[in-house]
Amino acid sequence: MKVRLVFGALFILLNSRRPATAAPIGVTVKASYDEQIINVIVWICPDPNLYFMIESSLQTYRTVDDINKSVQDKISGYRNAKWLVNTVNYSRTTANTAPGANRASQNLCFVQAPDEGIIVFVAAVVS
Repeated sequence: MKVRLVFGALFILLNSRRPATAAPIGVTVKASYDEQIINVIVWICPDPNLYFMIESSLQTYRTVDDINKSVQDKISGYRNAKWLVNTVNYSRTTANTAPGANRASQNLCFVQAPDEGIIVFVAAVVS
């Protein structure tokens, strides 16, 4: 599957697959695959490795089951932790969907694709 990424100026440093020291916190990016653009809002994800695992899955798969399985496969054994991966579809949002404060935990990653109605949440349950 041909994958094309379109990143904003704030995301250029994260374009390489090597993790950056700064995390892509609170940045809206556009990822293009299959001629379709999706917006991604990074609410919480200070660990760039976690973010890239989720981004890759969102670029490759369309259903929540496939996205969830892909993230689970990628995250298994990461940092010798046990991880909870949850991917959900939603039809409406009753909360403010702008990224907020308190986004420093290395054990959390919360990424939303609002136009797709998809949320991916990853949390370390044992680390």
